[in-house]
Amino acid sequence: MDIKEKWLRKKAEILLPFLKKIKVPAEFLTVFRIFFALIVVIIFLNGNYLLSLIFLTVYQFVLMLDYIDGKLARYQRRFSVKWVKIDFIQMDIKGAEIWAIKGMERTMKNNHVHFAIAAYHTPKFLKGKKTADVLLPIFKKKNYSAKIGFPKHLTVYASKNI
Repeated sequence: MDIKEKWLRKKAEILLPFLKKIKVPAEFLTVFRIFFALIVVIIFLNGNYLLSLIFLTVYQFVLMLDYIDGKLARYQRRFSVKWVKIDFIQMDIKGAEIWAIKGMERTMKNNHVHFAIAAYHTPKFLKGKKTADVLLPIFKKKNYSAKIGFPKHLTVYASKNI
């Protein structure tokens, strides 16, 4: 992160309390940035270069919104786009699969997700157990059917029971 970006980030955070107070949705900031960029392009293509220069300068400040939309979304507890559905997740994250599964409660609850998880790892915190030994009971508790397949590269396959 360069000095300019750090400065812009710091200045953008000044807007955060105001945006929280007036309850601006985080998605609005993203749509506004895209809309403003399109206006700048249209003005530039029309040949009004002085107005384009003014709008490009203003657009630099509009880009500051990019630094705070994530914080605003977390504050408003808006974590995902509602029309996106996840149906398959594949993981091989060297023993951290257990934490990943525990951290995706909402995703598993709101979607019919199928999993393929590399489970041959033996992380130190499992004290000699393989990831598969811990994942199977977790999936069972979440009403998923799970089985171990592909023994050469131990893999847990799971899908939601209907």
